[in-house]
Amino acid sequence: MGIEDLSRMKKVYLLVLKPLGRCSSCGKKLPAGSKVCPYCAAQVETVQKSEEELKQENKARRKTTLITLAAVTAIIIVLIGAIFCFINATFANSEPYKTSIALIQANDETSQYLGGDFKRKGMFSGSINTSADGSGTANFSYKVQGQNGISRVYVDAEKKNGVWTYSEIMFFKILNDAEYIDLLTEANQ
Repeated sequence: MGIEDLSRMKKVYLLVLKPLGRCSSCGKKLPAGSKVCPYCAAQVETVQKSEEELKQENKARRKTTLITLAAVTAIIIVLIGAIFCFINATFANSEPYKTSIALIQANDETSQYLGGDFKRKGMFSGSINTSADGSGTANFSYKVQGQNGISRVYVDAEKKNGVWTYSEIMFFKILNDAEYIDLLTEANQ
């Protein structure tokens, strides 16, 4: 290592150790004594900031970042909520769902078990797909809550030429139990 190398290293260390200034054009941090801003290439007059001013700027920047992050998080939560509401409304307005509710109300055993006043509880699980040509499929389940607890209803249907045909509409009185009432068979008797 020669004297020139040591001289260059000394300059580098001095640049690193000098207090930072700010470019008056773009506002980015610069080593003190810079003549040209490496970010915007403007001739600059560096303005020395005190340690306290730099701390205040950093604090303000962190606060702005936190506010922005909170706003973005709130927007995401609202969008997710809107998507869930749309999905729930799609299921709740479907003909297979309305048919299953009518069959529950018409069945003596389910009506007695649930009581006169029952309501759907929670989210739907499964899918409904329809096409413009009048075809589609529905395979979903949902929970209903009545006076004796929470039950599950399962619907399996296919749509052809605009008409829904049901393979299964099952009412499980007790969650996680295999015993069920076949609402289609009961309705056809």
